[in-house]
Amino acid sequence: MKTSLPPLSSQVAGARYYFLDRAKGRQSDLQVVLAGREQCRPDYRIFRESYPTHALEVVVAGIGVLQLGGKTQRLVPGMVFSYGPGIPHGISAEGPGLVKYFVDFTGRESDELLATAFLKPGRSILARHPDQIAALIDLILDRAGEKSRVNEGLCADYLRAILRLCTETLGKKRGVRGRDDCLRPALALINAEYLRIRSVSELSSRLGVTPEHLTRTFRRGGLQQPSLLLASKRMSHAAGLLLSGDAKVKQIAYELGFTTPFHFSAAFKRHYGCSPRTLRDRRAPSA
Repeated sequence: MKTSLPPLSSQVAGARYYFLDRAKGRQSDLQVVLAGREQCRPDYRIFRESYPTHALEVVVAGIGVLQLGGKTQRLVPGMVFSYGPGIPHGISAEGPGLVKYFVDFTGRESDELLATAFLKPGRSILARHPDQIAALIDLILDRAGEKSRVNEGLCADYLRAILRLCTETLGKKRGVRGRDDCLRPALALINAEYLRIRSVSELSSRLGVTPEHLTRTFRRGGLQQPSLLLASKRMSHAAGLLLSGDAKVKQIAYELGFTTPFHFSAAFKRHYGCSPRTLRDRRAPSA
């Protein structure tokens, strides 16, 4: 006899789902039962007194209201929350545009993994990399419809990675209100345009804040300075070019916006402890 699946809302404009065939699936330490991506309608409203499995949700767009653990919170992009058996919870959209991912799961590992991720049922966090969490859930959804003996174990591994990412959090109270709203857009801008953004002054100008305010906001969120994050992204890109292609040090230096190859080499050596040429020489010879 099949175990009934957790409930789904019909108040969605578009959705993708992954279902595990629990009748055939063996009991395991960690098992993804259901996962999905839902684009919620403006009238999206649910309230449940309990839930049959552990559940984790992450908001990637739009805003709404979350009732969880006896508290009412504002749902914003980047928020991750969990619930499960005996945990009343309510979720509602505020206008169009609320998009969220979820994973429902069971197994002996569940409680320990949620505790490690600061996500015991009834709790919420602001994730540092919600886009990466969503990407991993997309990988689970990509398994939908495939009959494969690796599905159960593979999806459990994706879930473990999701919960590890959840350990990287932002300061909730100061990370989503007032002028500190710049933190999430700043991270997105750095990830998307680190090759074109030359300085923290340019980054802060595009966000409409001062460099000092941006640096304070990163510190409050538990992040390294924006200047160091920019430099790390740029040097990582440079290292990839040195190891995988035939680009010359001079070409890479100008691509990253350095005025001379000497300045690029000095910055690279400060970051990695070796010169660009030394790293390039470590490449394995072609077969």
